[in-house]
Amino acid sequence: EQPELGGQLVLTDGAASIPALGLRHRQAEAELVLSGNTIRVNRAAVTSGSGTVTVTGSAAVTDLTDPTLDLRLQARDFRLIDRRDLLTMTASADVTLRGPVSGATLTGRGVASRGDLFATDLLEKQVVNLADTMFAAYVDTTVLRAEGAGSLAAVPFVRALQIDTLRFRLGSDVWMRSSEADVQLAGDVSVIKRGDEYRLNGTLAATRGLYRLQLGPAVKRDFIVTRGEIRFLGTPDLNADLDIETQHQIRSSRGTQMTVNAHLGGTVYQPRLTLSSDVQPPLSETEIVSYLLFGAPSVQAFGEAGGNQGRFVFEQSVDRFASVLAGEIERSLINGLGVPLDYLQIRPGEVSRGFSGTEIAFGKQLYLLGKPAFLVASPRLCSEQLVSTRNVGASLEFRVTRKWLIAASVDPLRACEAATAQALTRYQLGWDVFWETSR
Repeated sequence: EQPELGGQLVLTDGAASIPALGLRHRQAEAELVLSGNTIRVNRAAVTSGSGTVTVTGSAAVTDLTDPTLDLRLQARDFRLIDRRDLLTMTASADVTLRGPVSGATLTGRGVASRGDLFATDLLEKQVVNLADTMFAAYVDTTVLRAEGAGSLAAVPFVRALQIDTLRFRLGSDVWMRSSEADVQLAGDVSVIKRGDEYRLNGTLAATRGLYRLQLGPAVKRDFIVTRGEIRFLGTPDLNADLDIETQHQIRSSRGTQMTVNAHLGGTVYQPRLTLSSDVQPPLSETEIVSYLLFGAPSVQAFGEAGGNQGRFVFEQSVDRFASVLAGEIERSLINGLGVPLDYLQIRPGEVSRGFSGTEIAFGKQLYLLGKPAFLVASPRLCSEQLVSTRNVGASLEFRVTRKWLIAASVDPLRACEAATAQALTRYQLGWDVFWETSR
């Protein structure tokens, strides 16, 4: 009942696999000194990914079945988890773990530098009430939710662990991914755990990304995330308020351009999607859906006569198929095959011109001068010259500090159909300086 410890334990070049985390820890080293009822950690370190965590401190063994911990853990670019069906995360942190093993408390702060949260779908729902309307033959009105992601098996230590305001800041390369969305997140959150209940507080910004709006089983449209916030409410169900703005550019059947705005509001458990456009006078959501489906208002889409109707329906059917195929390719390359890209969007060109004008935009997080930057290249495929440097656009965002951001872009001045025309200027250039502050 009163153990007396003595001796020394040295571990060199150890390794361990943790299947539940998808990890293989290696280069484990430790030197423990046992004296009286105390185990002192002179040094301990383990490598995961390209980073290391070091542990210092002690454990008091007044009770052999329930030692009391007093440890400090310092992680640098340490791979915490690598589960592509749930979460991948690399972080740096400085935390303490104190108290009995049967109920230790974790506190501190850290930075999640890289990671992917593979979330269940936020939305797979009807945009407006499409039942018993002209769209019933084209749109599945059943509301679906994807099967939830698996959870890690809880061990007694984790179940009993208490978390007292563990503060985490998301770095410049953390993404939320699902079959519907690839959204880059930034901001600060605090984690609290009592028993089996987790609570999150804080606001995350949606800085960029794609949202794939599913209008039916064979119709998807890619919306570009322009801004957004996810505000956690500190409730045990981990619910959060949504406020995300996205845009989609449409070329109508008459060749005019229009912008459709999709606002994702409500909460994670009860999301609400509203549609608007830049057309004046304002269009109803039903008419906006018609433009998204057919590139034309409902009267034109269903009122074409004779041969024009058949050609119109055929071209729109091919366009829908191309959009669905492009979306599946995007999702499979990034989420399924793990292609090292953070952003991928395929915008099919017009059917009537053999898909000339198809644009492929791909982006990657990188670092310049030790600062985070995001580079997007967008080559455009033209029938006259399939690949040409004259048809490649690019943009670069460079974050100087947490509040200051510089953005620059270069884009071809001419459309594909004007590629053979003579012009003095081939590109248009632009740059912006942003100052961001919390509200």
